[in-house]
Amino acid sequence: GKPGYVPKDKVSPEEGIGTLLKAGGVPVLAHPILLKMSMEDVDKLIGERLKKAGLMGIEAVYVENSDEQTSQLIEIAKKHQLLITGGSDFHGANKEWTQIGVGRGNLKVEYGLFETLLEKIKEPA
Repeated sequence: GKPGYVPKDKVSPEEGIGTLLKAGGVPVLAHPILLKMSMEDVDKLIGERLKKAGLMGIEAVYVENSDEQTSQLIEIAKKHQLLITGGSDFHGANKEWTQIGVGRGNLKVEYGLFETLLEKIKEPA
């Protein structure tokens, strides 16, 4: 209702995954902990919808995760044979407390996770 307001386009997860696949991308579920769902429901969402749509990975290592949540998300990724990725939530100078690959506290995203993702990107479609 304000001048300059533009509503966001909304797409389903399946549409988003499909668009990424068509563009040659590797669809990854970013920070699933922010979905505010139980781990059982995240597992169900991935198994019943997202994997079938072409999801390839889960951001299991994330600055907002507890150690327990990270472990649970890694297990979900392994169960569904998905890539494990990580993120420091780096968004540039507006979040001075984080750097690429290093978040708050002791978060460190292992370089090996990036290498595995890079290998997936290089695979022929």
